[in-house]
Amino acid sequence: MPAIHADAPPSGLGSRLGILALLLWLGWPAVPVQAQDLVPGRSWAAAGETTFLQNCAPCHGPTGAGDGPVMVEQNLSAPGLSDPERIAQGSPADWFRTTRDGRIENLMPPWGNQLTNAQIGDVVAWIWHLSTSPDELDEGARLWATVATPLGDRDWQTLALTTNHQAWAEVVTASLGEQQHPVPTAGELRLIQRYLQSLTLTPDWTNPLRPGAGVLKGWIRQLSPGAATDPPTEVRLQAQVGETVLGTYTVPVATDDTFVLEGVEPAPRILWTAQAEQANLDFESPPVRFDELGRTPELTLNLYLPSATHGNLEVESLQLVLALSGEQLLVGQTVLLVNTLPWVFTGEAETPETLPVTARIPIDPAADEVTLADFGRTRFTAGDGFVLDSAPIYPVSGRHQAVLGYSLPWPLTAQRWRQAWPYPIRHAILLIADVPGLEPEPAGFVQSGERELNGQGFTVWQAADLADGILDIGFSGPAAARTGAAGQQATATQVLPEPAYLMPRWLPAALALILLAGGGSLLLVGLRRERQGRDA
Repeated sequence: MPAIHADAPPSGLGSRLGILALLLWLGWPAVPVQAQDLVPGRSWAAAGETTFLQNCAPCHGPTGAGDGPVMVEQNLSAPGLSDPERIAQGSPADWFRTTRDGRIENLMPPWGNQLTNAQIGDVVAWIWHLSTSPDELDEGARLWATVATPLGDRDWQTLALTTNHQAWAEVVTASLGEQQHPVPTAGELRLIQRYLQSLTLTPDWTNPLRPGAGVLKGWIRQLSPGAATDPPTEVRLQAQVGETVLGTYTVPVATDDTFVLEGVEPAPRILWTAQAEQANLDFESPPVRFDELGRTPELTLNLYLPSATHGNLEVESLQLVLALSGEQLLVGQTVLLVNTLPWVFTGEAETPETLPVTARIPIDPAADEVTLADFGRTRFTAGDGFVLDSAPIYPVSGRHQAVLGYSLPWPLTAQRWRQAWPYPIRHAILLIADVPGLEPEPAGFVQSGERELNGQGFTVWQAADLADGILDIGFSGPAAARTGAAGQQATATQVLPEPAYLMPRWLPAALALILLAGGGSLLLVGLRRERQGRDA
């Protein structure tokens, strides 16, 4: 399954259909439903939306109408997943089994090799909710109340999940006939079945968090020297499945800095985090979850005081990608900064008019078209040879990141790329695209692997404990002084390699966007041109 930062779909009709087709069927297999085919516990349509949009929408469209861009491009159509009549031909158990095991005759791979049963269940819930409405479920609940007693103790909820509508209606009609009870109409029977299905398949318009016997406990730790003048009096507890936030509860903080939330569903799939604000700074705990026994998890929320005094900043991790595109060297990098002192460094203002500066990210003076992932907030400004960051830096590993890219004219001056960080670098990863006749010579790095993707090879280098913060890469060979590099063009479909043992999964996609200066969440900042305009 693609990561959240999904790469472009593979080229070629066969591969695209094989990867992206989901719930594509010509008819339902006449195989009895087994226990392992049931949707595994309660599933959330809201949690399945992301998986559906990434993997199904290219064929089936974002609303399940069968009009996805892959189908349109090939002048084809995919089955509509929002058609109630078509959906009624199968059951949620059918959809779950088909998605998990695949349908080779319909070019559908077995998604059970890539997705967990819980993820597949969430996608089934999303497909199901596309042809369901709140009014229908309300009416179904009312109708169920009129027939629940005469139908008796049979597990009607499971039956509603494992049979198509025709089979469901026949069983219910026969049972009510035996009790000489009036039988609802065909339309009413469908509404009853949809209501019973909703007890497992939670639609996204309802509160996905149900009451239960679960208890969450947590406590606050003040880790900075000195006393907080405005400690939080309440904590927000956020429930999340995957990337989807299910809901938030606000609870008070007791005098002993503890907090408790009672009466929640102890579902192991839900991740819980505690969040609080202190001194206009936001803090969040590591996530916890209930185990299979529903035992009470404990949250630890660490808080720090702010300080405008420069902390001991370090580059915790730096990843760098260099690739030639015509007469340009494309530079993409992401950096994780950490403050090693027990406070939040809020920055020092250089002048009364400027934002407080927390970090300086070095930029080559010849850099053009500097692109920054600003994530919806204005935190970067141009400096003299630096991009200035104003976001607070926490003493928490992996929290403060910056993603940027720019281009440099090729060949480089003195055939060398150099970057001087004002902070020590704990760990650096370097990926350099292979170019015939070009030999990179990164000082202090050790070659750790080779990667190839879409015909483009990359050499991977690593370095640790660069105390002086200097990155120095020389280039030799015939191509080092040659203008342009034939055949080494970056394209919008090129995907950077993803050595999972070296870097997080989100990095290659982020750097690919940076290098291509694209993506709706990116802020294109002409820092070099802006600086030139001020100096003129």
